[in-house]
Amino acid sequence: VVPVSALHGDWNAALPLASGDASDMLVAACAAAGAVTLGRIALLQVWEEFAASTDRSNAQVLNVLEGPLDVAQVAVLPAIGEEVLFRGALLPAIGGVPGVAVSSIIFGALHIGGGRSAAFGVWASMVGACYGACALQTGSVAAPAAAHAMANLASAAYWMATRGEEKTD
Repeated sequence: VVPVSALHGDWNAALPLASGDASDMLVAACAAAGAVTLGRIALLQVWEEFAASTDRSNAQVLNVLEGPLDVAQVAVLPAIGEEVLFRGALLPAIGGVPGVAVSSIIFGALHIGGGRSAAFGVWASMVGACYGACALQTGSVAAPAAAHAMANLASAAYWMATRGEEKTD
């Protein structure tokens, strides 16, 4: 068995957890989070299967939380873990645009189930590509992790304010 590092160099250093200019990473993270959030809100209005899948999944998670700290934990911790895995390990192991594509497809596939349909998986793949582009642009996992956490927080807040308990049949 040939180690991956022998095929692609030292890919562990390809996307460090945090490097580069903090203001550039913040701008990239905010842009990605904004794009994901606005895209989600738009799709909830026009894609019935995506909206139903989102409602089922969010009802399972968000309706049982006790307060803002619980929501923050559910939004932030998975975002960090997922970004370290998909954009910090898988993307650089494959490299470049192919790494973004493969990691995004796998990311989307793993977001099917638990009340989430294939429509949600397609959405998650598109979101994964956005986060992958953010990682490539900044050269760091910190920016897509921050974007993912912000988008999760915004999504939770939007869903709880507009779609919450009355639409979860």
